[in-house]
Amino acid sequence: MVAFVAVAAVLMTIGTVVAAVVLAAPPKDLFLPPRVKGICDDAFVLRADGGVAWLTLEGGMWEFVADGRLYDLFGVERFLPADLVTFLQDHPGTHLTASLEGVAEPCLATFHMHGTVVRVTALEV
Repeated sequence: MVAFVAVAAVLMTIGTVVAAVVLAAPPKDLFLPPRVKGICDDAFVLRADGGVAWLTLEGGMWEFVADGRLYDLFGVERFLPADLVTFLQDHPGTHLTASLEGVAEPCLATFHMHGTVVRVTALEV
């Protein structure tokens, strides 16, 4: 019984250390919230007029289309009223004309694999 407790304690300690290391340096994806300094070397400021829509792809995502290019938006809900978010989510694929400003980060990957990731800093619909 003592051996079991000792092995369990060692395994728990190893698991805690590994989890702390992994969470201190997450991979470049959007499964975790963005780190404050986590900006790609090839990031650029995007200012564009186009269409914003909610898609049901992979559990739901915000899409922005401008000049024939697709963007995967992160943080849209902060800039839209709740009733408009509800409307767009109830009508997937409906594009509303919008002006967008944000930081585009081509090096980031998402499980959507649908356009360049953009962290939205301003949005007017």
